[in-house]
Amino acid sequence: GDSTTVILYKLIRTALDARPDRTEIIVDTDNFPTDRFILQGIAAECGKTLKWVTPDPNAGVTAEQVADAIGPDTALVVLSHVAYRSGYLADAPAITAIAHDAGALVLWDLCHSVGSVPMDLDAWGVDLAAGCTYKYLNG
Repeated sequence: GDSTTVILYKLIRTALDARPDRTEIIVDTDNFPTDRFILQGIAAECGKTLKWVTPDPNAGVTAEQVADAIGPDTALVVLSHVAYRSGYLADAPAITAIAHDAGALVLWDLCHSVGSVPMDLDAWGVDLAAGCTYKYLNG
């Protein structure tokens, strides 16, 4: 099957196609490097603007930060559920609700969540998610 990188690329492009009149993508400065590289390439390729959020050093990316950054031009919010360096756990339900209220989609990178923390994507209303099994499920 496809690698996580390829899956993220496909999901990001699909989300942007679903919001063609919107020009912004929200991402945090401490997101996994591969996620940032993919987003930078797609933004350049599609004429979109990356709107960078700097995580709170004591809490990671907060719902309040996303609420402050999001706007009518936001097509997509791309965040990691668990921050790969700090281990901070994002409030996925709250952030997803904020994005939906603004008409944006959310893509959660679950690579550091799968097998390490409980998740309920349906209950959270998650639009898109990608993850892998080789980190915390050992396979």
